[in-house]
Amino acid sequence: MAYEPWISLNLFCWRKPLMFVFGHAGLTLMGYQILWRKKAGSPPIGVPQLTAILFFSLLPDLLDKPLTLWFFQEAASTRWVGHTMAFSLMVCAAVYFFIPSLKKWVWACPGHLLLDGMWRSPHTLFFPLLGWEMDPGSDPRISFWEFLASSIHRVVSEPELVLPELLGLLVLLLALFRLKAFLPGRARVAQSLPRLQP
Repeated sequence: MAYEPWISLNLFCWRKPLMFVFGHAGLTLMGYQILWRKKAGSPPIGVPQLTAILFFSLLPDLLDKPLTLWFFQEAASTRWVGHTMAFSLMVCAAVYFFIPSLKKWVWACPGHLLLDGMWRSPHTLFFPLLGWEMDPGSDPRISFWEFLASSIHRVVSEPELVLPELLGLLVLLLALFRLKAFLPGRARVAQSLPRLQP
């Protein structure tokens, strides 16, 4: 049997972790809220900050899922270039140089890889350092609706996957309640707009 340099990591790749929208967005927001409160004198997280956190926390999936399900179905997995460390580093660098007001929130992008457990897929995470082949995963040769249905079924049928989604959903609902974003009143939203830059 040929020696595989990443065999010690591949032993843990038999079960790929799955996290859906609420898990990624809610848990990332919870992490930011915990860190935010530890900083003395920090204002509460407002609508612009919440929008930035949601965008960056979902960015790898917003890129990879449409690309692999609709355009590049020959890919080995629906976790593709957006789930590489190289992509996250490029996004962080671009934000730091061109949109520095968002530099605090861009860390939600590499945080997505952490929540997905991408260390279990080293050939994807460190692409192209370990070669041009990525680790296999969810088959992209299905329709978007088939992928969505199978993902939802797996999340609701496996207890270890339900908890992060419920917790993330709870965090998001509490954040919306605190912002009162679901109530009429544009003044409340407008008051938080200048708070984007700490």
